[in-house]
Amino acid sequence: MKRKTINPVIDEITEKILENYNPVTSGDLSMAMKEVFQNTIQKMMNKEFDNFMGYEKNDNKVQKNYRNGFSKKNVNSQYGQMEIDIPRDREAKFEPIIIKKYERDISELVDMVFALYSRGMLTRDVSDFYV
Repeated sequence: MKRKTINPVIDEITEKILENYNPVTSGDLSMAMKEVFQNTIQKMMNKEFDNFMGYEKNDNKVQKNYRNGFSKKNVNSQYGQMEIDIPRDREAKFEPIIIKKYERDISELVDMVFALYSRGMLTRDVSDFYV
């Protein structure tokens, strides 16, 4: 049987995970994957907020509405509980799409992110795709 060709991007991501986390057990690998997905979801949330605000963080434009820090939200996934920083704006108009208000289980989102990674998308691409 012919061996399936591995996407070079996935191969590179796998090498970096193995190099940086050095997982020995399945628990170690699960912890590494949890951190990877938590970071990806956080970046997606920040990208969504940048799109909502119409400017990126640290842009010195005069705006009507300004960034106002973060609120913490605990969500559950197949990798356990994760803490995500939800960006806030001063006028309290931001309603996240990625992790909706009152949503606590993001297992579907993690599955979708994993599927996009498996197709060779980078974190930036995943953020752009979802937002």
